[in-house]
Amino acid sequence: MKKEISKSERQAMLILSSYSKVAQDERLEDRFFDTLRFTDKKYQQLIPSSRAERKECFNELLKIVIKSVYCLETMRPNLKNWVSAGLESGLRERDFTFIAQSLIWSLEERLGEAFSDEVKNSWLNLCQKIILVLDEILESTDCSRPSSGETDHHKKRQ
Repeated sequence: MKKEISKSERQAMLILSSYSKVAQDERLEDRFFDTLRFTDKKYQQLIPSSRAERKECFNELLKIVIKSVYCLETMRPNLKNWVSAGLESGLRERDFTFIAQSLIWSLEERLGEAFSDEVKNSWLNLCQKIILVLDEILESTDCSRPSSGETDHHKKRQ
């Protein structure tokens, strides 16, 4: 008798399977940074100039996302570090959502037809869960933006 897999197990398999198809594709990384670069000039200043630095930055982002498939709670310290670094670089709360969207758009472009609605919804679901954790981190008193400016989060609290 074949055991049925849960919806979350199915989504995890779809995410990992789709990622494995583009894991070594530098065009995914290029597409991701191009999306950021051409959307808003502020992102252009944050994108590392060398390919090696961009690769390291992109791989760190993907490592966090992919490891979150297994257990999002264990990734909380990594996400907190990522958020802190982003805030220090000038990112605002809404930028983290845009970064997640840029990753999904890049995956969709690189995977083409293999990025089915079910695969896309799996990625969206994971990114939404990550964004919820990021929001919780941003609301914690330990993670605040340097005094050079306010985050969207600080404006909400006032």
